[in-house]
Amino acid sequence: MAFPTGSWSEPPFIIVYGDSGTGKTTDAILSFPDAQFLALPGAMKSARSVGHILIDIKPCQDLDQAVEHARAAKKSRKTKIVVDDLSLLAENQKSKLSDKYKGWDLWGAVQDSIVKFKTVCLDLGMLVLCNAHRTPPETDKDSNYLHGGPSMPTRALVRSIPHVAHTVLRVGLEDGRKPWPGVYHGLAGNPMWFQKDRHHVFGEISPMNLREGLLLAGFELARHPELGWQDGIADKVCARLHAGESFPEVFALFMKGLTDKGRHPKHVRWALRDGRDRFEFQKQQHAALYEL
Repeated sequence: MAFPTGSWSEPPFIIVYGDSGTGKTTDAILSFPDAQFLALPGAMKSARSVGHILIDIKPCQDLDQAVEHARAAKKSRKTKIVVDDLSLLAENQKSKLSDKYKGWDLWGAVQDSIVKFKTVCLDLGMLVLCNAHRTPPETDKDSNYLHGGPSMPTRALVRSIPHVAHTVLRVGLEDGRKPWPGVYHGLAGNPMWFQKDRHHVFGEISPMNLREGLLLAGFELARHPELGWQDGIADKVCARLHAGESFPEVFALFMKGLTDKGRHPKHVRWALRDGRDRFEFQKQQHAALYEL
């Protein structure tokens, strides 16, 4: 069973980067709860508390192990892989290869390892999300401007690795956007940061919700098997927002109504988040159609 791509010919390879604590892992869990998660031992201790669900986490030290886990996940009928996080696995891969390679050959070998992981996963028909830390823009000793991007063991990889992915999103925070302040910046051509989106749904500022963005792009994404009801709630929330109701009012109404009926509050919040983000993505897409 391969990842259902809808109108696309292959599943996406996505890199999301940002500072620690900005919500990258949270969105990965809520967007792809059925994924195979790969992380350093202990790195996802709080994962279950995010959405009040069990997720499948495998300890992973480097990119070679990530390839092995991807092949095993395919045999277990998984269709999605989440690497949490690529910066640390790339650093460990560099250390692993440093006895065999030096200088530019070492950086090339690390890049080859990332490309191999991508190629294996896409050949298996699996969606891939890689979270990464953030490297800020800077100027080198020769006064050349260097874009910021996903943190890698060397600046050469910061520049080259974004080209490996279909979509590269930078995490931002907007304090007034409650109760979920996270956003994605995906507009290509940013003068300071590596960003792009070949699926044409993540713009200058978009909701921090990979699932809703990919649904709008035409990919097929199933809900958690025990939470199929969430899409119906998200649709209702989206419709009410299109009708002009305020999100705080809609939030309060559905939180009380659904928790009174026995739904877990975290599952309800999850559905309400998707409904609000679905509305915002649709609104952005409509506006983009009429831009000059």
